[in-house]
Amino acid sequence: MRDRPGRWRTVRAVLQPAGQGAVGAEPVPAYLLACDIQTAPIEREAISIAEAVRWASAQPWPVDLYLHDDGG
Repeated sequence: MRDRPGRWRTVRAVLQPAGQGAVGAEPVPAYLLACDIQTAPIEREAISIAEAVRWASAQPWPVDLYLHDDGG
């Protein structure tokens, strides 16, 4: 039996430009500056994992998607 059956039902999703969160990565990758692309992380709260994946996939630039449990 799961202790927290609602866990991961909703998440906080954070998008960062691809590679920006990597250890040793440039603070803002050069290709982002050259393309005038969003460089600050953006987030949405209380969405499903499927919605988070669709949201990340719809971005016009490459992103890393980080999911955080809302604690449901």
